Amino acid sequence: MARAYPVTVMVVALLAACSEPGPSVPTDEWTAPAWFAQQAREIEERTAALQACMDGRGWHVTMNEVGGSSKGWTDQDE
Repeated sequence: MARAYPVTVMVVALLAACSEPGPSVPTDEWTAPAWFAQQAREIEERTAALQACMDGRGWHVTMNEVGGSSKGWTDQDE
């Protein structure tokens, strides 16, 4: 019976170690850094300027945010 006591203490110690809470996890919502909004504005401004250039030249091509288009640049007749 004297041997059961050290084993019981060891089992209880191991279980206690397993039940300790892990690292704390912040509960705050993630918010985008300010530069995300700044970058989005710059992309929008660049796209608008490029679209204005295309429209000014009479090219009926819709530009996307990376300076490309899903439509071809020229007609087959050109």
